[in-house]
Amino acid sequence: MKKFRLFIICVSVVLIIVILFVIDYQNLISRSNLGALLGIIAMSLNILSMILSNRNESKTEHTKKR
Repeated sequence: MKKFRLFIICVSVVLIIVILFVIDYQNLISRSNLGALLGIIAMSLNILSMILSNRNESKTEHTKKR
């Protein structure tokens, strides 16, 4: 399951990079950029949740081995 989560993290990072190319930097806080900014926030939270899930899984595996 860790490999799948790492794949999701990589896809999220690539999507953030693509979204950064789409943003209109002259009107940063405009209605047209709202979707892009929400996409960046969503992908960032997705990365955070995958990292925390990996940590939790490794922690539970470590305690089960004892």
